[in-house]
Amino acid sequence: DTKSTAYGEPIEDAVNVCLKSKQIIAAGVNCVDPTLVEPIVERISNIDRDIIVYPNAGNTWNEKLRQYNRDGQSIVQFVSNYLKAGVKWIGGCCGVDPDSIRQIKQLLVEA
Repeated sequence: DTKSTAYGEPIEDAVNVCLKSKQIIAAGVNCVDPTLVEPIVERISNIDRDIIVYPNAGNTWNEKLRQYNRDGQSIVQFVSNYLKAGVKWIGGCCGVDPDSIRQIKQLLVEA
């Protein structure tokens, strides 16, 4: 869901709590499907700090095998849209491999 945290709070409220501390230099999302990043970033785009995103690989859980399927899309294809949305820091979480991180780095260098 692009409107609330895993605990049900509105995303904007959670970000605003974090931003009360002047030591926080960025806020954003971590370990979410890469397709959910842009709508979430849109909801928090008015903050006075950098926006950071660390999406996961978007793989689905196979309950029968008790493991993740390797069916997600590479987050690399989303990077240009993240940058257009105002994201300043981009990384990867669960299932994002070192090669994808290298490709993201190259895209950031070229941007």
